[in-house]
Amino acid sequence: MKSHKQVWIVALCLMSASVLTISLRTPAKGVLAAHHSVPREAIAGPANHVLDASMRAAAISRAMLLDDGLGSASRVSATSMRDSNPALPDAEEFTLVPPNPAQKIYQTTLAVRFPESAAQTLASQIPMTLANQHVVLQRSADDPSAFSTQVDFDWTVFLKQQQHRQQLANQGKMVPVYQGRDFIRMEKMQFIDPEKIEGALQTHQPVQFSPRELMAGDDVAVVPSHQLMIIDPAVVEDPEGAASRTYDACLGVQNQGNPNGAWTFKTLWTAVMNTSDTQALEQALDDFLFNFQNTDLTINNFQVIARAGTGTLGGSTGLLQFWPLDNSRQCTEPNGQTSCPSLLAPVRLNAIVNRIDLAGQPGETSNGELRFVFGVTASAEGGHACANPPALFNIIFEYHVPASISNWASQWTSLPTTDFSTTDYLPKLQLITNQVVTGNECTDSQGDSISCLAHIRTNEIDLAEEPNLIWEQREFYISSYGSPNTLTETTMSQTPSNTFNFGGAPCNLPSPPPPINGLPLCNLNSSPPAGGPNTVASWVNANQSELITSMGTLPPVINDFPSNQPFQAGSALNGFLNTGAGTYWNGCTPGTDTNCEVTIFNGPNGGWEARRFFSLNTCNGCHGAETNTAGFQQVVNRSPGHASGLSSFLLGCINSSGGCATTGGPGDCTRGQCTLDDPGQESVPDPANSQNGSHDYGDIARRQLNLQNLASPGNQLFLPFLRPKIGVH
Repeated sequence: MKSHKQVWIVALCLMSASVLTISLRTPAKGVLAAHHSVPREAIAGPANHVLDASMRAAAISRAMLLDDGLGSASRVSATSMRDSNPALPDAEEFTLVPPNPAQKIYQTTLAVRFPESAAQTLASQIPMTLANQHVVLQRSADDPSAFSTQVDFDWTVFLKQQQHRQQLANQGKMVPVYQGRDFIRMEKMQFIDPEKIEGALQTHQPVQFSPRELMAGDDVAVVPSHQLMIIDPAVVEDPEGAASRTYDACLGVQNQGNPNGAWTFKTLWTAVMNTSDTQALEQALDDFLFNFQNTDLTINNFQVIARAGTGTLGGSTGLLQFWPLDNSRQCTEPNGQTSCPSLLAPVRLNAIVNRIDLAGQPGETSNGELRFVFGVTASAEGGHACANPPALFNIIFEYHVPASISNWASQWTSLPTTDFSTTDYLPKLQLITNQVVTGNECTDSQGDSISCLAHIRTNEIDLAEEPNLIWEQREFYISSYGSPNTLTETTMSQTPSNTFNFGGAPCNLPSPPPPINGLPLCNLNSSPPAGGPNTVASWVNANQSELITSMGTLPPVINDFPSNQPFQAGSALNGFLNTGAGTYWNGCTPGTDTNCEVTIFNGPNGGWEARRFFSLNTCNGCHGAETNTAGFQQVVNRSPGHASGLSSFLLGCINSSGGCATTGGPGDCTRGQCTLDDPGQESVPDPANSQNGSHDYGDIARRQLNLQNLASPGNQLFLPFLRPKIGVH
């Protein structure tokens, strides 16, 4: 029997003509980014099975090539906003075959090979979008692990990219390798021999290469402080007076900014609610705030306990006594008529965050998110609306992105990177954000204009009161569209209820605290939750393979597990104040595993990795022990004139040059030791089993690499096959 390679060679000889030269540039309708990739763990070298005759024929006959045009529309439907490409396994190998006009083949043939076991789960035809071209990948009849299609491809750009990579490799360039969020190692840059590409173009021979020869380039410079995590006071305290884009009542009359600025809570809230009616806007805000004091709030059949420190508007206790009032209007709450909360909210902008790295994640859009992180300035204990230090309370607006991903990436990388005070940085940044936060910039499946808001999330401990000083996260979404829209509190993404098998501090303290207002914490109550003992462990065991393959991004945590038993959380608890980064999901048996340290997961090692990936992708695990986030905030509320502190999970402790090193042990990383523009990694021990060793995280460095790869012109065709598996946090 002939090998796959022999079959391919015979087929190629039959259909190829011997042509000495061919223009490097083939017709292209625009090579655009589709999804991002991060470097992957070491893979096997190129295999000998490549494109065969049946693949080439199928590609020619079945490929659907419909050019969308570059940035042709600023709005997309709700269905197309969700990533239209399927969740594919990581590609193992690529093959490109240049056009051959003598054979009337005018486009490039792309073949993609997946690992054999993963390829078996794929359909024989896979519709998707590659570099803004709608195509159908067709499975090979001779090699079921390989798929092909025909595309327009810019060989000139591709050749330049690989020539640049060769130069960097010859200079000893080292690049980081990530597996999902995990930093794996530094390795020497890899490249495809440019002479190999030039020879293929002359003879119409295939070019075969691995994903590692595409990724971790630096074709585009990315400066995180200007393009990824914008926390500098020159931006978040925009100093342009009446023309300012921000507002902070705590800065004094001369420096407060503009109450109607583009990046103020009032402006964002107005656009989200889709109305200019002040009464309706204030009523919607009153309804939002009332969720925290509602004693009868049930989500997914779980009671969401009222936060004792909320208080009431205009009352004598709690946070809301310090929330500015609009006494000219009355708002309706279940407990009676009150003055309305002012839209001049006691908050200040902490950060504008480019989360383009979320592009293509399960349940996400194909273009990522834009986020605004606010810190509440009023405090339930501070006695006024300008507490110093500020309240431990974040309100985060998270938006889908309607722009094409290549256009979105290029806008961010075109921002000035030398000085925030340059005359064009702030206007350019506002042009970027306006595409997302301005009202009705997205459309639903019916073609109607809607807000791009994905969620509003909160993370706080300021509303807690003694003795139950515990952090809580909540999530809100637009449940109905109109004028105004309706904002509703909902279940927490990827997070089970805390009533199930929750581990870590305060569970592992010598004397665990009592239940919180009747909520069983750590399952130390006498009876197991409704789902039965070991519910989380059962979920992890049942989905172990998918959790490991997807690095915890799949499967989505569902409302009910087991059948008809509520599972997904109404809110997420994050651990007690002063207990460190102690929260994580451990899956212990209630009532028998004394300190929640014994975990029952299938398999010797696989079960532990499934546990880690699962816990890392929950809201409380991501803000707790899995990432060593001691203060449960990734972006720390700031004082006036200062930038927000960032967690060590974001900044890292040790960078590639050996700087930022901590003097403590693994995981003992003081936040802020690395900087935004010189980020590194931190080492975090497995909180559930120290024998599993440590894992290295450094999310800013990973996001920096992500944006570099997204914006690299030579990568656009391949990005959907290399998307990272990182979850949605």
